[in-house]
Amino acid sequence: MFVSCILVLFGIFAIGCGGEGDTYNTYVESNEKCIPGQSFGCVCPGGITGYQVCNDFETYDTCRCQKPEPDAGTTPEASPEGDAEVDAQAEADTDAQVTPDADADAEVEAGEDSGTDAGNDANTDPILTIQGDIPENQTVAAGTVGQIFHSATFCTSQNIEVQELDYKLLGQMGGDVVANDGTPYFTNIKLIDLDFGNTLMGPMELDSNGLTGAQNIHFTDSLIMNAGECKHIAFVASIEDQEVTPGDLYGHEYQVYLNFPLEPYGLVTLADGTELKHDEISLTNHVGGEITIVAPDCPPYHAQSSLTVTEDGHPSSTIVIGGKDVWVPMARYQACAQGNEDVKLSQIGVQWRTQNGGMSAESFSLVGVAHEGSILGTAQFNNNDPYGLVDVDLSNGITIAKGDCQSIELWAKFAPVVSSTQAGGEWSHYARSGKSVSLRIGESVPFYGTDAYCNTADYAGKLFVHARGLTTGEKIFADEGAAQPSFMTVRKSKPIVTPQQLTSTVLSSGEQEIARWQVGADSNGAIAMKQTTFIVTKSANVSLSHFRLYRGSVQLPANEYWITDSVSGADLSAGTINDAATIAVSFVGEDVVSNNGNLYSLRATVGYIGSGNNVSVQFKADFPAVANPITGYLLNNDSYAPYAASPHLFNVGDYSGCNSSGPCGHSLGTFVWSDESNIPHIATTQELGGSRDWAVDQHVEVLSGHWNKSN
Repeated sequence: MFVSCILVLFGIFAIGCGGEGDTYNTYVESNEKCIPGQSFGCVCPGGITGYQVCNDFETYDTCRCQKPEPDAGTTPEASPEGDAEVDAQAEADTDAQVTPDADADAEVEAGEDSGTDAGNDANTDPILTIQGDIPENQTVAAGTVGQIFHSATFCTSQNIEVQELDYKLLGQMGGDVVANDGTPYFTNIKLIDLDFGNTLMGPMELDSNGLTGAQNIHFTDSLIMNAGECKHIAFVASIEDQEVTPGDLYGHEYQVYLNFPLEPYGLVTLADGTELKHDEISLTNHVGGEITIVAPDCPPYHAQSSLTVTEDGHPSSTIVIGGKDVWVPMARYQACAQGNEDVKLSQIGVQWRTQNGGMSAESFSLVGVAHEGSILGTAQFNNNDPYGLVDVDLSNGITIAKGDCQSIELWAKFAPVVSSTQAGGEWSHYARSGKSVSLRIGESVPFYGTDAYCNTADYAGKLFVHARGLTTGEKIFADEGAAQPSFMTVRKSKPIVTPQQLTSTVLSSGEQEIARWQVGADSNGAIAMKQTTFIVTKSANVSLSHFRLYRGSVQLPANEYWITDSVSGADLSAGTINDAATIAVSFVGEDVVSNNGNLYSLRATVGYIGSGNNVSVQFKADFPAVANPITGYLLNNDSYAPYAASPHLFNVGDYSGCNSSGPCGHSLGTFVWSDESNIPHIATTQELGGSRDWAVDQHVEVLSGHWNKSN
């Protein structure tokens, strides 16, 4: 005689056919993928139903079957008729899951129908019948209280005591039932009598230290039912309205399953104290419908908490080098909790901005939010996002005690600079040298994905900060208004200018050094020098003439450079200045500088009368008054006030999208250099086919040298 079994679909516990010592394993029924822990029906030799369990590799183990125990004859008896009904129903419940093939089904039916004997007829009708309602898929807003996830009618033919019921709450495709920080998304879980509304078992709570994606809920309250009684029992839970980490809850499907534990664990006892066998229980429709949870309706603003975000010393503008795997601080804020409870930040929306037109998302390879010097989360921009915004999830969040403040920093890594040849001459959609960019906390965009559920006008003027109160769980908003971060200029490499001390600060007659400086380059690559401009002032009794340029201790050949009065256009290599002047030192071609670079000195022949005289020289820097473009072609013999038109003076202009009559943008060439980002890089003017990688003095370090000589 065999003890047959029922199979509970998706059970964490498989309903075995007898004890572990009474089973043996046979063939694999299917190689289809499955969910680890599930058990499904399979056909054993002789047509008897067994079960197989889905393993951690998402494939089925071998079919577990009852060991044959021959009776007085040589042919085993078939399963009881009652078992056949249960087995057939269990197999029907598998729906689209893995089932035995048609031939196997036929064998099972034939074996069950032909082998019924009188000894088994007594157990044909189950004592406890659990008939689940037909599953209904629903869309439910987060924040719903007492949501029904599963319901079934329990009927008994004898007086019984239900000692335990096991359910499983499962999030599909990444949905969480418990957040990573232990916050439960489902609370006040209980079984209620739908006809009368009273609680039958529970309430229960999820394990904050348990699995995040699925948990078993084990009800152990006693439920007494009398013979002939039926109860309509529902599994209900309240849903939290706030995601701890965006994407944990909203938009995901959840289901509840009714499970039975393996014998010999107590499940149901009769009035006489004996336990029901599994073949004395009939279970159908044990799986609840799919509940899709969406964001709640827009909550009102609450007085319990408030959050302010202000500037906290944004980093200064500078040149940043593309292609380096280093974090660059871009913005710094201070967030303060000023209400009646602690506040937790879980996500920051980071937004790019540009100062000189075109898309700039491509300039960034990665952006991150940092707190106290550590990165809490990173993200990449979607180049097609019209708002230029990306959500950065904060690992474990930032908790701000009421009345306290915490810092928020936005950092970035920059993509390698793309040459104009690689970009096909395009400026937008490419990481081009010369783009001025910044990062800020997102503003003026639909507020955290709520546009599908809320009136976005309610969120106008709010920062893209996801926060909630830790006591009330309410969403908290911060107003816009913090000072805007500084713009950074992206380059392939950059010059590093270091003023040096003069060999002597005493003014005397003859050739004198009046300025001395070092020009090096970033380790990312060489740069090309074209022009450096100086402001020279002097006493009335001093004359300066025959200006010349030295590299190190050697004077450059006269045919390699020009020294020109930028206002008059006069050649100062042979001329004299009698008053203050702005002079430009420019290379005929270019001077390539790498690593520590070159030491330069400007010298002039000095004449003077009497004592108390002085000569003062300093770099001329036009930025931040510089006009666009900050990157373009070389222009010369080009009048751009206060510079004169001269073939020895160079400015920067851009003809992109313009006709040949003149540049779209024009910048004064106070300090002209190139990061050699174009291929090919050419040190000629635009009209002669020059390259568009020449730059002005914006953010060049450090054009603050000042030299004095006196007697």
